[in-house]
Amino acid sequence: MARHAAIDFDADILSFPTPPAKDRLSGAAFNTLCMLLSDNGIPLKHKGPVAEKKFKEYGIPMNPILQGSRRIFQMPIPPFLACQ
Repeated sequence: MARHAAIDFDADILSFPTPPAKDRLSGAAFNTLCMLLSDNGIPLKHKGPVAEKKFKEYGIPMNPILQGSRRIFQMPIPPFLACQ
């Protein structure tokens, strides 16, 4: 739902997608995310590099859209994990 809202919002303000300056989810942060999910009873279907690749396939298309909105509103995009 949030993905659709971000795309609609971005289209309304006519921002232009911009590639992110850095990867928002480093390998260490991804490992932490997997551990947090597992510790809270949410197992992943895939493990290791395959899981990271699948996760990034879903998230990467959104990064340029969020970057465009961030640039217009001059707001930082929060990290994937609040503990970062």
